[in-house]
Amino acid sequence: MNEEKTEPIPNQEETYAEAIDNTKSGAVKELKSNILTKEYLEQYLKEGTFDRAPTQTAISFPLIEKYVKMLENGQEPPEIKVEDKAIVDGHHRYISGHICGKIPLERPYVRPQASEVRAWSSVSVDSVDYQSDYDTN
Repeated sequence: MNEEKTEPIPNQEETYAEAIDNTKSGAVKELKSNILTKEYLEQYLKEGTFDRAPTQTAISFPLIEKYVKMLENGQEPPEIKVEDKAIVDGHHRYISGHICGKIPLERPYVRPQASEVRAWSSVSVDSVDYQSDYDTN
């Protein structure tokens, strides 16, 4: 009888620690959408190392989930808009790509003067699905 081999799903703490170690070394491990939680994302933002900085104060957890699933299904998200190292448009696509190890393409863009560059550790994770309000983030 031919039995299908299945690999155990690592628990959330092990997967998170591996992802943070890999992020710091520059090689991000692909995560599975079934272990992504709001708490995981909050910790990831606080402890991860990122090449691009946010200009938003919050991100939507439901939208991150959608982009992670999209990436896992082999779809490519639209490019992000960046000025120097600051993200002008595409925060959710950037973080989802970072989590999956598939950073989206970038396009140079001029940042509005009112937008302030922040640290990812200061960005809050919202439970509201922003995509129901607009589709450009």
